[in-house]
Amino acid sequence: MVRPVRTAPDRRTLVIAAGAAVAAIGVVVAAFLLGQSSREPGTRQETPAAPAPAAAPHTATAASDPETAATEWLRASRAVAYTDQTATAWTSRVQPVITGELAQQTRDLRGADGGTEWTDFVARKCQRTVRDVVAIVPGEAPRGPTSAFVQVTGDVVTACAGGDPDQVEAVAATIEVQRGADGGWRVAKRLF
Repeated sequence: MVRPVRTAPDRRTLVIAAGAAVAAIGVVVAAFLLGQSSREPGTRQETPAAPAPAAAPHTATAASDPETAATEWLRASRAVAYTDQTATAWTSRVQPVITGELAQQTRDLRGADGGTEWTDFVARKCQRTVRDVVAIVPGEAPRGPTSAFVQVTGDVVTACAGGDPDQVEAVAATIEVQRGADGGWRVAKRLF
């Protein structure tokens, strides 16, 4: 019986195999991140905890880097409490970390009454916060000294008095962040 002769793979084959392995790992990581950001909103519930007294909703602070600006924006733009004077009180809290087109869009929202949803939110003594925020500047995204594109994800949690289960909504956004003349980073535009 003749045995086949095995030859060592040549360098080109090894490079192609290594490249394929790296690409496969990249696809798995991308699929994981997309899976994290594409969970169905409002489908997850957590067991209710004793309702805490309403804390002051998150107010954004100046950001020293693009990721922090994205994190501050997401937290402040979604933070609402039944103790707020209006449904759009968050628009003032987010101002320190937005600029340009997004700042104008946010100003245009001021004064909206929130309708029956806001009335119900207040009556049920609800509070909305954001947790588990992750912000990244993808390696393939355009980035310069004064502009970056950031992907930000988090879980928006609405908790109400009265023992209802907390509602958890996974959210994700791709935003453009710009560095101002003062060196601070601010969100200029939401792309997705």
